[in-house]
Amino acid sequence: MSTTVTESTHFDPISYEGLLTFDSRTTTVLTVNNRYARRIVSDLSSLLGVSRQVVALPAILPWSSWVRQMSDQRAFAPEANMPSYVLDHFGAGLVWKQAIEHVERDAPLLDVQSAVRLAIEADRLMDEWALSVPTLHETPDYQRFRAWRERYRALLMDLGAEDANLAFEGVCEAFESGRLPCAGQIVLAGFSEISPRMARLLDCLVAAGCHIYRLKNDRVPAQNRTRVLAGDAIEEWEAAVRWAHERLRHSPEQRVAIVNPNLEQDAVLAHRLLARTLQEPGESAPLAFNIAVARPLMEWPLVRAAIHWLDVIGAVLRDRAVSPSVAGAALLAGGCAAHAQEAGKRAALDAVWRRNRVVNISLPEFSQYLADVTPVLHESWVATMNVCTQAPHRQGAVAWAQTIREWLTTLGFPGVETLDSDTFQSLEAFDRVLTQFARQVALLGSIGVTEAIAILRRLLRETLFQPQRDPTSRLDVLGLLEAEGGHWDALWVMGLTDNVLPAAPRPNPLIPAAVLKAAQAPRATPERELQWAQGIFEDLVCCAPDVVVSHALHEGESELRPSPFIAGWPMQSIVSSAQAEAVEFASDAAIEMEVLIDNQGPALLPQERIRGGVQVLDDHARNPLWAFVKYRLHARQLTDYAEPGESNARGIFLHGVMERVWRHLQSQDKLHESVEQGRVSAIVHLCADEAAQLALSDYSERLRQLEVARACAVVEKWLDVEQKRPPFSVYELERRHVWQYKHLELGMQIDRIDQLADGRWLVIDYKSGNGSVDPRSSWTRSRPVDLQLPLYAALLQQAYAQSKDETVAALVLAKLHARGNETRGLSDIDCFPGVAAVEKWTWPEATGKTWEQVLVDWRRAISMLADEFISGVADNRVWSEQDLQYCDVKPFLRRFEGGL
Repeated sequence: MSTTVTESTHFDPISYEGLLTFDSRTTTVLTVNNRYARRIVSDLSSLLGVSRQVVALPAILPWSSWVRQMSDQRAFAPEANMPSYVLDHFGAGLVWKQAIEHVERDAPLLDVQSAVRLAIEADRLMDEWALSVPTLHETPDYQRFRAWRERYRALLMDLGAEDANLAFEGVCEAFESGRLPCAGQIVLAGFSEISPRMARLLDCLVAAGCHIYRLKNDRVPAQNRTRVLAGDAIEEWEAAVRWAHERLRHSPEQRVAIVNPNLEQDAVLAHRLLARTLQEPGESAPLAFNIAVARPLMEWPLVRAAIHWLDVIGAVLRDRAVSPSVAGAALLAGGCAAHAQEAGKRAALDAVWRRNRVVNISLPEFSQYLADVTPVLHESWVATMNVCTQAPHRQGAVAWAQTIREWLTTLGFPGVETLDSDTFQSLEAFDRVLTQFARQVALLGSIGVTEAIAILRRLLRETLFQPQRDPTSRLDVLGLLEAEGGHWDALWVMGLTDNVLPAAPRPNPLIPAAVLKAAQAPRATPERELQWAQGIFEDLVCCAPDVVVSHALHEGESELRPSPFIAGWPMQSIVSSAQAEAVEFASDAAIEMEVLIDNQGPALLPQERIRGGVQVLDDHARNPLWAFVKYRLHARQLTDYAEPGESNARGIFLHGVMERVWRHLQSQDKLHESVEQGRVSAIVHLCADEAAQLALSDYSERLRQLEVARACAVVEKWLDVEQKRPPFSVYELERRHVWQYKHLELGMQIDRIDQLADGRWLVIDYKSGNGSVDPRSSWTRSRPVDLQLPLYAALLQQAYAQSKDETVAALVLAKLHARGNETRGLSDIDCFPGVAAVEKWTWPEATGKTWEQVLVDWRRAISMLADEFISGVADNRVWSEQDLQYCDVKPFLRRFEGGL
């Protein structure tokens, strides 16, 4: 066929009234998309409602759906040569992936999925627009694509399968050969242009005796046109939402719409502003609205919960263990037995794993956790595990789909007794995806549970889902394409800048640009984009009698310009959200503002006890409100999940090595003796292996070996430093002490205490990080921080005030690190390099302090901090911004408010 139709005006027009006179049994209305089909049904129903007629409507469906129906009907035609399988879009993607990986096996691509998407689009363009690439125009990218396409077609032939492109060709051939009957009349609706392939099929229908019409849509351009400028996108959204609210408040019977070309990116912002603005006083819910954005099915809560539980099941079947991040995601998502009743307990269990830095959970441990915390879920989990053990390790997609349904049902999915409409529809869509997954059986063959879950997850991510429109909604929020052909009483079109309408061309890089340009394929050239933009804008202007267009003046630091289609429209100033609120506030009667001073909380009751670590006072010294929120209100940031190899585990391991080494050596004399006998390295390695078995049990064998080797090197270098000190013996190792003061019981664990030759003590605190360990700025403040060593020294000084022998002589912070060991601190003796004498430091109150005076001042400062905390002092005050570097309650401190 050489006939090429480029415009739908080639066909005879017919009105809605004329359409109703056709025999519905021999008439089919084909639309550009599904939304247009629903719109025609609605318009015809309204037309019949006015005349109170009852008429059977013809079949109204999208063009793509009709082509699929015709393809299925080929199977019933005589001499049908049908394939064994018809691939959907996902299945075709799997075959394309195999084809590309085979062709590029000698030089694998970094991003195969992107190549698959481009190849599918290029394949469709080649057929849809009847593209032919002369040898002169071939590019390296096209040559790679041609090789991929040849391999793809070969794989389809081997499978006995066809995709949507080949199915379309089969439909054309069936009509050309007369093997498919055609309807008496076909009415096209919403098509602004017709591609060569579509034109070929329509020509086949005409040749077979079918009459083609186009649905006439007598649309009148808007009479009232207004252009609005906004400062940025948020201000533009606020203005559009306020406009819609005002229209609906004054005319509840109207139907209005907001159109945004970037609705997918702005959907969350739009939903938040609409829910807040459309909330009428005294109403429990905002006015109904509809946002026409399809999200990946994977993002819907209960569908996501199902996948998270499948991840847990897959992990325990594969490894007999699960990571806290995987298990925690499932617990938080719910969708299981006791979904609502045990939600708080599941969240608490997840928080425990995070707080305790759990790296891995074995299957028995996970089951015991559930039994202790969530008994109802535990019962379902045990039943699910019993079912899981009966499943084969490998099976086909059909069997896996049934197995997954059985697992989830046994677990209690979806866990919610009463489902709202959107949730119910999402679960129906999830079940359809499981059926679609089962249809891939010919492509996937026999697969394991991990691969089955991964493929199902990918399918859910690629499947877009949008619930049915709320029939009570009077406000629609749509994208450009969704708004095409619509009818409203008023319309606001946002974001019309010169880089949106018309947009920049985006030709497919796998097809030579010259070929795309010659065919005038979509997105190929600036002229083609301008033509499309002109058509879509003219349609939008006819969607309502009142049309407002707008654009932002700035996006970040970039200046934006209006689309050329709206540059000549009359402008109107915009009232910002802040100005609108100010006007509303000014119209109200003057209200005296209430001022609350919240720097003083209630004091601890006589029977109350605060138990914890020295960190209670440390946080209070840095910011009293921080300590009040954390230890009185018990609020704190939810920490991330622990990961193997994180610095916290390394620090615990290194502390364990040092403890074991000095339990073995006990004194400097024995250290010297071991050095002379050449046994130090063996002792250190033995201690490191013992500590690794406990602290690094979740590490792989190779990673554990590396950490042990690193720790041995660090410790042996540190022992070289220990040999050069004045004589000492080890007095205590990793002993826990408790400081009791009024309502406080604060524990501290001192890494090591040495007893010197004169009977005094030297306190050591190990630091395994690579940061600075110099405590000068922390200990010389009027409100000292990093208090563990100062508190311990002050307590001992008070306890042994009458003895000069049993007192602390030095406080040492020892950094143990592969990049180099370091010691810092404060002392009354010469002990370690880098540990300063008291007189070397500058103190805020006075100079020339003695060691005893420093300890007394620390004791007074610590008592002052404790008394403040007990009395409920909660000042939101910061003495140094660095103090909040590790604050875990920053939102409570309101640091964004001026003056804090």
